[in-house]
Amino acid sequence: MRTLTVVTIVVAALIGGGYFWYKQAYPTYTYRFRLSIAAAVGGATKTASSVIEVDTVLQPGSPMFSPVRNDVHGDAVFLDLGEKGNVVALLGCNPDGTQDCIGTLVPELFGISGIENLAKLETVRGRRDLAGRFMPTLVTFYDPNDPASARVVRPNQFEEVFGPDVHFKGAWIEMTNEPVTRRIDKELPWWGRRGRPAAEAYLAWRTRNSGGGSIEPETRFRRG
Repeated sequence: MRTLTVVTIVVAALIGGGYFWYKQAYPTYTYRFRLSIAAAVGGATKTASSVIEVDTVLQPGSPMFSPVRNDVHGDAVFLDLGEKGNVVALLGCNPDGTQDCIGTLVPELFGISGIENLAKLETVRGRRDLAGRFMPTLVTFYDPNDPASARVVRPNQFEEVFGPDVHFKGAWIEMTNEPVTRRIDKELPWWGRRGRPAAEAYLAWRTRNSGGGSIEPETRFRRG
């Protein structure tokens, strides 16, 4: 019995020591930012936002795996335009939302590069405007109850899609310590339905755009 106890203690110590060594060699850096979009409706500015958390995980690299993995947690941004409609800033970029950009916005926009500098992610502060390849894909639902009513709306199309008195004002990120936002299921009634309604939405907005690759549509509305 005594021998078994000693062996158990040794094994536990080895496991604990191995875990401690691994976490020291391959740490995780966690940070949060608020993703916001704004539009002017009849002269009044409407704003919506969502707090996103990113875990930047160092891991053993190989030809198959990158030494850095970004795990994203949070929901897309839903902006209610009142009787004019709605806009959703997806957790993806480019015309079809196929670029997985959300996990790299902060290091790219704040100029943090190289594995040796990743620890700075936890202390960075400030705000950055989003434009060009950093602009999240914007989608509107003509009927919020129907995922198949989705279509992409670009920043320069707001007047055409929503009316001459609706103008896109911008998108930006700002570092924060506030809790991660979870409410897309309350803003899009179809979210909890059986089947894959997010896939219906993706197919609907993609038919109006060219290019793009294969994605999991659900991850453009909720991550983590």
